[in-house]
Amino acid sequence: MMQPSKAQSGYVAGDFHQHTTYTDGSYTMGKMMEMSNKYGLDWWANSEHGGGFQTWGLVTGIDLGTSVKWSAAGIAKLGKANGENMWRWQSIRDWSYRDVQLWRKVYPQKLILQGYEMNVPGHEHASTCIIANQFDSLNVNPIAQFEYMFDNSDKDDTNPNGWVKSTKSGHEKAVEAMSWLQNNYPKTSWVVPAHPERYKYNGSTGWNINHLRDMNNAAPDVFFGFESIPGHQKSTNRGEYASTRPSYGTETYGGAGWMSAKVGGLWDAMLSEGRHFWIFANSDCHNNESTGGDFFPGEYQKTYTYVTKKQDAQAIADGLRSGNSY
Repeated sequence: MMQPSKAQSGYVAGDFHQHTTYTDGSYTMGKMMEMSNKYGLDWWANSEHGGGFQTWGLVTGIDLGTSVKWSAAGIAKLGKANGENMWRWQSIRDWSYRDVQLWRKVYPQKLILQGYEMNVPGHEHASTCIIANQFDSLNVNPIAQFEYMFDNSDKDDTNPNGWVKSTKSGHEKAVEAMSWLQNNYPKTSWVVPAHPERYKYNGSTGWNINHLRDMNNAAPDVFFGFESIPGHQKSTNRGEYASTRPSYGTETYGGAGWMSAKVGGLWDAMLSEGRHFWIFANSDCHNNESTGGDFFPGEYQKTYTYVTKKQDAQAIADGLRSGNSY
């Protein structure tokens, strides 16, 4: 088997946590793609909330001055009735990924992935991606199925495509989800808790070391790190950690959360147990208003990851898993 040349290998800059108007971001998918390119990213993933949302992200955004609901566009919403909202399994499968494919043609030298931000049962959010099918079969059915089966905010119960929804709840359901990925997509997926220090938010009980151990045990090839250098670094409370939005350690320390900033703390404990569990930084960009908001993807912080082959999705997944990032 031929080995990649040294010219093909090296560090690449990425961001796998950003939002558009497909969920609760302020800009169109196109605007976020443009900004990810502008600020020097080599690869990025559209990764935003599961559940249900109202607007068509291709044509809704403050950059266009428009807001178009699915119903107004005459686009049929599938599954259990959810008011104006379309379930994310459908919007990812039928609409968001279509946009990703378009922007791959606009920026052929960049690697653009379709991910999603999981509402983890019993906990909070996690940046999630399954690269399987995205470049060969040209579909994101694996991600859509995973969101339907396991996302805590997806209440559709119509079993689209024969997908069977989990009947578990809380942390038990989260561990089941990790086991499903480890069994089905062990080398082609990742689940990385976002702003892991944040807790008691939207009914979440947050994360503690036992939760992280359980999920790493269930899926060591999938659940291999956390965003303890959170996005929202432009916020007055960097990372949006503050006493008004309860977080372990209350705030960030030089931009890093308490779980990684504390010497001898949670991350050190995970590493001392011999776990391959790494740290990542992402933008979590929702908006970039001049009076506040977020930094655009890559504008303030990037995750640099060593890959054996640039512009290759499998090499990105392998690189993130390896721990060779800064």
